[in-house]
Amino acid sequence: MNQPKTAVYMATRRGYWYEKVQPSVNSMLANSPDIDRIVILCEDDVFPYPLPDKVETINVANQTFFPPDGPNYRNSWGYMVLLRAALAKIFPNEDKILSLDADTIIWRDLSELWDLDMGEYYVAGVLEPEKTWAYKRNYMNCGMAFWNLEKMREYGAVDRYINALNDRHFNFGEQDCLSELFYDKILPLDGSWNMCPYTEQPKEEVRMMHFAATPDWYENNQFVKEWRNTWH
Repeated sequence: MNQPKTAVYMATRRGYWYEKVQPSVNSMLANSPDIDRIVILCEDDVFPYPLPDKVETINVANQTFFPPDGPNYRNSWGYMVLLRAALAKIFPNEDKILSLDADTIIWRDLSELWDLDMGEYYVAGVLEPEKTWAYKRNYMNCGMAFWNLEKMREYGAVDRYINALNDRHFNFGEQDCLSELFYDKILPLDGSWNMCPYTEQPKEEVRMMHFAATPDWYENNQFVKEWRNTWH
């Protein structure tokens, strides 16, 4: 039996991320119809907005993977982004899963990711050229990450990832940690999968726009406005 194609977002109460995640989810529902299930990791049992079909939430406010006194718990993005390292434990029955930042707009069907031959790679995503060059190893932007959870479990990579994040500080949390520990387990994708100011330029039609570090992206971007206020 085939597993559902699941996409995961993270949304905290602070910073209005419950509201800000909605344009990305709306664009996913419209432009990636073959995604079977969308899960929002949040901090409440009841989400404050009605949930469309195929969308559900999981309250992770009481997660125990990353303690409050941990070195990365209180970074700029909070503990939520760290949970990407624990997706194999949060979703124990999933072999592959897609995680996305909330500040994204989906233009094309991302379900094609499930057709990738992941082989021994742990994750597929788009590289950041400047950091890849500086570190002399693959450095991936985690705004869009397609995880091979099956292989990560098989080789003990999940616990290694979590333990590293609890052991010392990383400037960019789970992204820095991933690209340090598993740089040779990253399958690079074309920039069309995660077009943002940091990633390589797309060589084909854009699949996903990522507004990383873009001021007022939610308030003023025309593409985001098209998908706002439709989830009610």
